[in-house]
Amino acid sequence: MENFAGVKDCDLYIREELRLANIPAVTVEENDTEVPYSVMGVAGNFEFTRAWRYWVVKGHVPIEVANELYSNSIGQKDVRVTGHCGCPPPHEWVTWILNEKHVIPTKEKEGFESFVRKGVFKPEILDTFIFSDEPEKIGAKGFIDSYHIDSQEGLNFFVETLRKYKVIPPYQYGLPQTLVVQEWLETERGWGQRPDGISIHTSMDAHEAFCEKYWKEQRRISPSVPDEYEREDGDPWYAEIDDQDVLACLQTTDSIRLYRHTDLYKQLMSRGIKKITIIRD
Repeated sequence: MENFAGVKDCDLYIREELRLANIPAVTVEENDTEVPYSVMGVAGNFEFTRAWRYWVVKGHVPIEVANELYSNSIGQKDVRVTGHCGCPPPHEWVTWILNEKHVIPTKEKEGFESFVRKGVFKPEILDTFIFSDEPEKIGAKGFIDSYHIDSQEGLNFFVETLRKYKVIPPYQYGLPQTLVVQEWLETERGWGQRPDGISIHTSMDAHEAFCEKYWKEQRRISPSVPDEYEREDGDPWYAEIDDQDVLACLQTTDSIRLYRHTDLYKQLMSRGIKKITIIRD
């Protein structure tokens, strides 16, 4: 992969690499890293960010799927577990989790107890772990929680394999799936406020342009505060949306407004919207 360190227009190339792998692209704030990207990939609970010559992937890959990735020559060479340059097999870096607690070897318990006695840790820290040398036998699930991917072929293979096992949701080529949702409030003088549906956008840029256009029109119509108007309710958030009617609408526009009384809004709400938390360093 090309080195994007210091490349100001890297977003153009990043979007293309994401498109080739069928990974939805979302716009984020430009950061201070060596690669000045403002676009990242998000699929399910997985985050894809571009580094110098490789992709950094964060998310829990089940050990069974990680082993299949490693059984392939591309997976061994270009899909590196935890970013390790030695390309080790997954079992050497697996994280075990049971009941939302990390399972670690029993030999580690003595070290934690020593730090508790010295006052470095509070005793409660022991309750955040499960100590076992046989995590599988006690029902723990193994995961690899990060990868570095060195080629387009590796990125494509990684995504295809995770979709095969439904670790990330299917993505219909050419249609956005990870979208931006903004809730809206209707305000009426002397009556109060009430929720008034949502708007859906293909990116944060599209959301900003939509809101800017709305308020510009509002100021043109009524320079002073009107008796009745609508406004954004809180900050926008990312969501996974697979409603085909919504996706069809977004083929021809970057933003759509769904009022609470419309059939499409009711249809979408009846199915539910899966909110996505994007963890940034």
